[in-house]
Amino acid sequence: MTDDLQTQYDDAVLAYTTGDYDVAIAGFEAVLRAEPDYFEAQLSLGMAYYRQENYARAIEEG
Repeated sequence: MTDDLQTQYDDAVLAYTTGDYDVAIAGFEAVLRAEPDYFEAQLSLGMAYYRQENYARAIEEG
């Protein structure tokens, strides 16, 4: 994983922890487009959808 991709993931995690789930989702999705097998990003994406109470999408993603 490149440093840029790690930074993008870290930014998405920060957005998640501050409750900005739309930004977090966009960040996790961008990371997954570049690195589809990045497990932590996939799990985090599912959790962000869960926090938005989008349970169907949370199950699908996480």
